Amino acid sequence: QLFDVSTGMWVDMGPNNTLHWFNPSCTWNQDGYHLVGILLGLALYNGVLLEVDFPMAVWRKLLRQPLGLEDMVDKETSR
Repeated sequence: QLFDVSTGMWVDMGPNNTLHWFNPSCTWNQDGYHLVGILLGLALYNGVLLEVDFPMAVWRKLLRQPLGLEDMVDKETSR
């Protein structure tokens, strides 16, 4: 339920709306995004696998890999 669109924090995108992106209209729930970051960090630290469908650009940013123009169009969203 954390990544449910009804929370207002996320918008669905990609083929069949399978990827989550940050809702640009959500300026009221900064604590919610902070909580998501903490929970994702704890899951990674403890080796818990979560089914979180973010575009590749988000994962590259988390891994501190450089982003380029090719990351602006995710392969999953262009199908």
